[in-house]
Amino acid sequence: MANAPVDRIPAAKVITDPAALGRYQHDEAAWAPDGMPPAVVPPRSAEQVRGGVR
Repeated sequence: MANAPVDRIPAAKVITDPAALGRYQHDEAAWAPDGMPPAVVPPRSAEQVRGGVR
């Protein structure tokens, strides 16, 4: 169930390669701790952002 949102995204759009994920391990928000994300889905439009947070 925890992976349900990722299951709706085409695999070609999900970044899971550890070598590519390194650039996403730091957020500019001071309160956000650094850490390697398990996956990243970079949006290309506002509609994709809305779909990703629903």
